[in-house]
This record gives sequence, C-alpha cells and structure tokens, in this order.
Amino acid sequence: MKLMNAHRESGSVLVVTVLVTLLLAALILSFSDETDVELSLSGFFRDNDHAYRSARSGVQAALAALHEEREKDAKENRAELSTAAMDIQLGEERSVSVKTADESGKVNLNFLVNAGGEVDEDRVSQIKRLFRIIGLGEERVDALLDWLDQDDIERMHGAEANYYRTLEQPYGCANGSFQTPAQFHLVKGFSEKDLSEVGVPKDPAHYLTIYSDGKININTASAEVLQSLSERLDVSAAEAILDYRKAKEFQNITDLGNVPGLSSEVLSGVTGWLTVKSSAVSIEARGTYREASSTVQAVALLKEDAAQPRLIHWEVK
Repeated sequence: MKLMNAHRESGSVLVVTVLVTLLLAALILSFSDETDVELSLSGFFRDNDHAYRSARSGVQAALAALHEEREKDAKENRAELSTAAMDIQLGEERSVSVKTADESGKVNLNFLVNAGGEVDEDRVSQIKRLFRIIGLGEERVDALLDWLDQDDIERMHGAEANYYRTLEQPYGCANGSFQTPAQFHLVKGFSEKDLSEVGVPKDPAHYLTIYSDGKININTASAEVLQSLSERLDVSAAEAILDYRKAKEFQNITDLGNVPGLSSEVLSGVTGWLTVKSSAVSIEARGTYREASSTVQAVALLKEDAAQPRLIHWEVK
C-alpha cells in the first residue's frame, strides 16, 4: 500500500512538474512574442521617425532654395520664382522628393466674401466661369458662399448648418473663411465622392487656394484660371499668354501688351487682379526610410519686406 501511495505521489509530482514546465514555457513564449512585437513596433516607429525627418529636411531645403532664389531675383530684376520637383538621395536607405507650387497661380476662395462679410459679385462671376470651364456646375458656388458668409440663410443650391447636421457624420457650417484646404471637401457638393461622380478631369482644388493675396500670377496660372478672369479672355487668348511666358517671363503687367492677339479690350477690368510675383508657395515633401514613408505638406508666405519665407501651414500625412 505504501509503495502504491509512493507511486501515486511520484506520479502526481510528475504531472504537476510537467504542468508547471508547460506553464513556464508558455509564459516564456508569451514574453518572447511580446518582445518580438515590441521590437517590431520599435523598429516601425524608428523607421517612420527617420522618414519624417527626411521629409522635414526636404521642406527646409525647399525653403532655403526659395530664399536663395528670391535674393537672386532681386539682384537680376527677375519677377518669378520657379516651381518644380526634385529628388534627393540622402543615403542608401533614405531619400526625399519635393514638389513646390505657386499658390498665386490659383483662385483664392476666401475672396468670394470680403472683409466686411459681403459677397464680392465680381469674384463670384470669376469662380462660376472657372467651374464652367473645368466641367463643374456653377450652381455649386451657392454652397461655397453659404459656407463663407455669416448668416444661416440657404441659397437655392447651397447649404447651411441644418444640412450638415443631418449627415451621417454631422459637423457644423463654418460661416467664415476656409482655414485649411481640407475644409473645401466638407462643403456640400465638393466631397471627393461628389467630385468623382461628376467626372471632372482634375480636382477643382488644383485651381483653388486659400493662401494667396487674391491676385493671380500670370507667370504661373493655368489656362483655365486665366480664362476665368474675363468672358473676353477665351482659350486662344489664354494659350497666347502661356506661349509668351515659355520664352520670356512677365516682368510687369504691362508686358501683357506684348502678347500677340491680346487686345486692351480683353484685359479691361482685370489688370487689378493680376501680378507677376508669388505671394505664397506650397511645398510637399515625401521622405522615405527603408519601407517607411512620411509626407509633409507646408505653405510659406513670401513677403517682399521679409527676409525669409514664413511658414503658415504644416501637415504630416
């Protein structure tokens, strides 16, 4: 009997020992897995941080280039800053690509309503012309005006707070100026889904800005933006301007008189909206490190009385 009890106790001890061993093994594996996950996450965050730093350095390089080019322009009496793309290899595993664009070559949405809160009908006519040119119904302008003005009265094709509160993911109506480019897509009729259904060749945001001083830079504006300036400025006139500036940039507005076929009647009433200089430049820098990538979108103001471009927008994607 004692022998049997001894065997039972020995067997029980063995079972307990095995269970404890298995439990310890499971815990060790669990700790090992957690360590692997932590190391993996650590590597992920490290790589993303390096990618972000690469993108940030791209923005700084673009700002330095803008500053240098502005000084060169001042010495040579040149009117325009170049906007272009560049790729920089920072090492075997690190690179950055940078694109810059002149925001003054676009139509500023915030100027549809003036500082006193009143609608600027001339600007409204311009944006309606632009929408017609790019294949977007001009009735959508109503929603933009409702977003910008300070009242809660809906226009025929517009929308105020009551409309936005009924959406699946509700939000308010700004009743004020656009603060970020992304807000444009919050307006009724301008979501990415709405625009894709219309089938316009380019996102209207390609022609629009919220950062310029309101004047259109004739050295960088697209043919569509140029045509939006006046009913008299048709496709042929816009193309004539583009052809002229390919050979020689505009030093001042009066140079438009040298463009073949461009009469004073065509330019009547719009010269006050024109400039030959940039007031704001957008920068997009995409940094990569190994498999990670990070994109920084920035906007800098270019003031004639300021030594350096001034950053006013910074967004990491």
